[in-house]
Order: sequence, then C-alpha cells, then structure tokens
Amino acid sequence: VAKIEYNGTMIGDFTIMMGKGTQIQNMDLLDIYSSLIGLSITRIDAENRLAQSNVDYQQLVETSMIGIITCDLEGNIKYLNPRVLEILESPSEEETKKINLLTFEPLVNSGFSTHLKNAIMKREKVGPKEIRYHTFWGKELIAKINILPIFNENKVSGAQILIDEVTDKKQIEDLRRKEILLREIHHRVKNNLQVISSLLNMQARNFNDDAIKNAFLDSQTRVRSMSIAHEKLYGSTNLSSIEIADYIKTLQNHMLQMYRDYETEIEFKNDLDNIYLDIETTVPLGLILSELITNSLKHAFRGRKKGGISIKFKYIDNKYVLEVSDDGVGMSKSDKKDSSGSIGLMVVEMLTRQLNGVLEMNGSDGTSFKLTFNE
Repeated sequence: VAKIEYNGTMIGDFTIMMGKGTQIQNMDLLDIYSSLIGLSITRIDAENRLAQSNVDYQQLVETSMIGIITCDLEGNIKYLNPRVLEILESPSEEETKKINLLTFEPLVNSGFSTHLKNAIMKREKVGPKEIRYHTFWGKELIAKINILPIFNENKVSGAQILIDEVTDKKQIEDLRRKEILLREIHHRVKNNLQVISSLLNMQARNFNDDAIKNAFLDSQTRVRSMSIAHEKLYGSTNLSSIEIADYIKTLQNHMLQMYRDYETEIEFKNDLDNIYLDIETTVPLGLILSELITNSLKHAFRGRKKGGISIKFKYIDNKYVLEVSDDGVGMSKSDKKDSSGSIGLMVVEMLTRQLNGVLEMNGSDGTSFKLTFNE
C-alpha cells in the first residue's frame, strides 16, 4: 500500500496486489506512479469543479435581471443573455446579433459606442453611465450601463456590457418632478388670486357708495371661489381631483366671513355625496355655487335674524346634481324677470353652458336652483 499525495496532502491509497513471495523491485518507481496518480486525481477534481463552477456561472448569467452582452473588438455581439432580449424587446438572439455595437447609428447617437471604444482603448471599466436609446424594435429605453474590457493573455479581446434598465424608474422620477411643478403652479395661482382679492378689497374702501362696494365684494367672492379650488389641489395628495364636499364647506365658511356684516345669521344644511371632480369642473361649479349663495344672502332674508341655506350635491343616474335652496321670501314673477338680467344670474347661466348643464329655478316657498350636468 502506497500513499497518494499532492503538495503534501494525502488524497488516497495506492494498493498493489501481488502473488505470494513476490517483491517490488523499484520502490522509487512506485512513488512516481503514486505522485502521477495523485496529480491526475487532483487535476480531474479541479476540472470537475471548474466545470460545475461554469455551469453555476452560466445559470446565474442566464437568469440575471441584468442584461449581459459580450462583444469582440469590432463590436460584434458574441453572447447575450435572455434579459437583453426583454430589455430591447427583441424578437430573437439572432436578430439582436445583427446589430454592431460600434456602428449602429442609434447606439452611436446615444453615446454608447463612444463608451465602448473608451473601455477597449483605455483597458479600463467605463460606468455606470446612463443612456437613452431608441431600440431597433421601437422601444424608448433608458438604461444604466457598465462596460468592462475582457482580457486574454493580458491583451484586450473584447468587452462585457452590463445593462440595467431604469426606464420605469426614470418615468416615476419625471412624474414626481411634474407633480412638484404642478403643485407649485397651483400654489402660485392661489397666491395670485388672493392678491387680486386683496386688491379688490383695498379698492372697495375708496368708495362710499354701497352698490359699488357690493360689486367689489361680489368680485372678491368669485375670485376666492377659484382660489379655494387651487388651494385644495395644492394641499391634496391627488393633484387630479378635488373632494367637493370639503371644497363646498370651505367656500361656505369663507362666504360667511365675507358677509359677516349682514344682519341675518345664516345656517348651512348640507347633504353631500363623497364626490371628486377635476379642476376644470370644480372652478365653474364653485363659481356657480358662489353666485347662488350670494343671491340668497343678499335677497332671501331681508328683515330676518336667522335664515337657512340648503346645499345638496349628488351623483344620480350618471349625472351630477347640485341643488341650492333657501327658506327665504322666494321670488315673485316680477323678481324673476328682474333677476334674469342680473350679472350674478348671467354668470350662472354662462357657466352652466360651459358645463353643458341644465339649470332649473323655483321661486315658491323660498328660492331653489337645481343644476344637472355630466363631468
């Protein structure tokens, strides 16, 4: 029995079976055989482990969420993993390999080809670099790339490109930036409208005529109704829509403040569905509501200490329905005729047409308005 060793490490035994009385004539030769066997076993084991390592590496590359391409010095694609086909939305490996990484015009225009040349010529890693690239199959791609030169006997023989698609991430970032910008726009519009409202208030103080003051007050109320819409959007997590119930309550509080010098104490009664509308619908709706509330505050409760205004906003049979009514004196036929030429109702009728809506008015038992429209 002889020991089989490699670099001083025992890896097995070498047993020779001989007939009785037979002797080994050359023990040195036996040691040489043992060493050769040990070397062969070690080499085979190393080859097996290397083969398994290559299998593991190939599986890792094939299933990687990073696109991997290898190319030669001329820019010809020698290998690409399945993720590359997904990123490029390419129909096949064969079609993709028709693209030359150094001469394909969209890649040249994106700056990729220059990065690849630099990695090969400077013999060093390039990246991460972000490129925007219109693929041969029509996809708008944003990707981060890393390019590593491949060495063979200390000479560059090609390059390996790692591709991480960030298109979705970039789109999300762009949306966030646009959201911030849009929020800032609403904030500035709100501030500008508040400045206009303050200027109207200052201007009104220069007049003693109540009719002129009331005209300025009406304009202030209209401006404020628009300002509140932008204020609600600025403070909302959703810049595409406004919660109308909250908007109406804020508008009511503002109008009570604006008309606080009126002799009648007003109580609002609300019946509001949980409805969200966009800014294009909310602004004209708010102006209509402002005009109708103003109409009740001015005309419905003369000589009374208390009055009630009811507001309903519902979604019925695929239509939005706004009802504003008061328990005031109502409107006679002559009042209706006179009011038809008032600026307030002219504004309401104009905005109703803007919403493609229908407006109904009832002047008996108080005054009520019913607006029906689609968003």
